[in-house]
Amino acid sequence: AERRRGGSVSFKEMAVAFSLTKAFFEWFSASDGVAALHKKHIEGDVALHMLKGTPMAAAPDSLKLDFARSGAGQAVANFMKAEQQHIGGWKVDRIVEAAGSEFNAVCWRQRLLEEVASSQVFL
Repeated sequence: AERRRGGSVSFKEMAVAFSLTKAFFEWFSASDGVAALHKKHIEGDVALHMLKGTPMAAAPDSLKLDFARSGAGQAVANFMKAEQQHIGGWKVDRIVEAAGSEFNAVCWRQRLLEEVASSQVFL
């Protein structure tokens, strides 16, 4: 499809992109690989994260901020926004399930709010 002046995107292009994004997250949430990682998370003693141990996780904060401000960082932010839109509730359910029966949502929400209030937050 040809781009219009000013880089605008047609409704059809947006619909195709939305459909592909939705299909990807449906595949992801039903995949055997993610199910296996979730099983390890439930059975393990510590929380697991897909980025743990990666160069990005180990990078200094200044490089993380440089990345966040870059075009690639914006692409990741857009991806995370789409992820939240399509499977946010599913992810929360998996996290709570892995936390176990002792998880107290009210307590942990309060602790999170206290942490955010006492820390610098960079946007």
